[in-house]
Amino acid sequence: TFSHVNGVYRSDAAAFNTSTGALTAWNPGATGPVQALAVSADNSTVYMGGSFAKVKGNAHSRLAAVNATTGVDLPWAATADGTVFAIALSPDGSRVIVGGQFVHLDGVAQHGIGAVDPITGLMEPWAYDPVPPTSAVKTIITDGSGHAFIGAEGTGGGVLDGTFAVNYLDGSKFWFDNCLGATQALVLLNGWLYDGSHMHDCQGQVPGGPPQQPNTWWHITVESPVDGHVGHFFPYTSGNPLGPKTMTTDGTQLFVGGDFLNVHHVAQQGLTRFAPGADSQPAKPAAPIVSSNYCANAVTVSFTSTTDFDDGLLTYNLFRDSSLTPIYTTTLETDPWQHPVVAFTDTGVLPGSTHTYKVNASDGTLTSAKGVSAPVTVSTTQDAYPCAVVSDGPQLYWRLDDAPGSTTAADASGAGHTGNIRSGVTLGQSGALSDGDLAARLSGTSTGLVTSSTSYANPQTFSIEAWFKTSSGYNRGGKIVGFGSSQTGTSGSYDRHIYMTNSGSLIFGVYENFTATIQSPSSYNDGNWHQVVATIDPVNGMAMYVDGNLVASHAVDGSGNYGWAQAYTGYWRVGTDNLSGWPSQPTNSSFSGSVDDVAIYGSALSAGQVATHYAAR
Repeated sequence: TFSHVNGVYRSDAAAFNTSTGALTAWNPGATGPVQALAVSADNSTVYMGGSFAKVKGNAHSRLAAVNATTGVDLPWAATADGTVFAIALSPDGSRVIVGGQFVHLDGVAQHGIGAVDPITGLMEPWAYDPVPPTSAVKTIITDGSGHAFIGAEGTGGGVLDGTFAVNYLDGSKFWFDNCLGATQALVLLNGWLYDGSHMHDCQGQVPGGPPQQPNTWWHITVESPVDGHVGHFFPYTSGNPLGPKTMTTDGTQLFVGGDFLNVHHVAQQGLTRFAPGADSQPAKPAAPIVSSNYCANAVTVSFTSTTDFDDGLLTYNLFRDSSLTPIYTTTLETDPWQHPVVAFTDTGVLPGSTHTYKVNASDGTLTSAKGVSAPVTVSTTQDAYPCAVVSDGPQLYWRLDDAPGSTTAADASGAGHTGNIRSGVTLGQSGALSDGDLAARLSGTSTGLVTSSTSYANPQTFSIEAWFKTSSGYNRGGKIVGFGSSQTGTSGSYDRHIYMTNSGSLIFGVYENFTATIQSPSSYNDGNWHQVVATIDPVNGMAMYVDGNLVASHAVDGSGNYGWAQAYTGYWRVGTDNLSGWPSQPTNSSFSGSVDDVAIYGSALSAGQVATHYAAR
């Protein structure tokens, strides 16, 4: 959009000697912004796109072809009725692929993307046209295998953001990533397609793609050129939230330009590079959570996986005390938005002894610092059911055997995630388990509530476990356990819940822009204690178990649904919360009955783990 270069008049397009930087005589004289340039394989022709109306004084509506040496315009008839932002030539030279925010190309209805002949400028057939008039194509690149990779951006509802791939000879679709986040730049390097964007909210429809996370966008990512699945490359940048504006490569390095201020929290404004072999160190894992309250002669250790911005597969080593030899090693695949929890039971300890545990993470080259647990003293007695629970590493575990009148639910997981007990909860009731553990009775009102004292950000992979009892004479259902955006009262966002219908069946549901639910075929409002466990993860989908048996499930479908939950920060709640809009909504959203031993996990329990818990009752 310039008018002068080094004090010499050049309207919106100029050429420089690549050795000296000196301005050349090339001067097409466009009458408006030039947004895109591409050069023919024989270096004879420069194709221009933008929002100009004339080149060299001759009419050229937003597209022109000029001599690469003189800048004289050629008799090339291509036209667009909106701004052209991107131009690329097919490697065989048979097509000029044009992208922008137009609705007609050469006078023919064609939204945002199309192809024209490189000699005449006449439009060529193009099979796939997903770009609505509210969106614009911002970047196009091609490869030697018949692919054109196209990045788009849009504003408002019903727009196209993200990236898709087509056959550059006819425009037929290869894949479409369906993520939000305007794509401004694309580069092929080392078998990956690098995206400069603010990728987010893939809705589980792109393998490996990020879910919706409030205020969390990924500015530089990689996708497979073959099918669009997202690889493990998430360097952090700060600054303009739209992400990088341009990227290129010399075949080994990735060069990135844009409005960012920092890269990996280090000052680096506007321009950066990623060298071949550069490696990001795994972040230090959080301190392991340790417990020996219920398992005789053993310590249960759980830890949460950490983040490495360019490696998804990390190896974790767990150490006891000052030993340099790990007592447990495991390898986990982790994304920045999803951190599985690992549980390990250390049986190589003596009753009454005290220990600390340390964990680190390695990508095979670099190793993180160690997260160190608090000291733990080994128990000399065992309680079967809580031992089985804590051995699987819950994030919180409320036994609800607190003294009558208590306003705090103790956390038996060892993590210190206590609960707040409201006035409609009566403690000291007969419990579900054979160990004589006590339970809580819920009033069936808005105060019949136990809620987490701390908030949790966007849990995705998780399990909910609880025991419940209610009478068939109280035919109204209610929420047993759920997740909501408000700690008390009625939540505005609410899902990840198990609730009972008026008929006594159980529903487990998450919100994925629709209510994704599974339902038990039987009813459980029979006045007896029952165990319910609900799990979800983006690989296996949703499952619900009652009394140790699988009663309902739904695998992740072809669109990636039934594997994600709505993104928000909220609180785990027992007994009551909003159920408006959910299927088979009970008469009252508050559960009237007894609950016992509520546990939340940061992993999806297996069928074997659920059966083990139930057998230990």
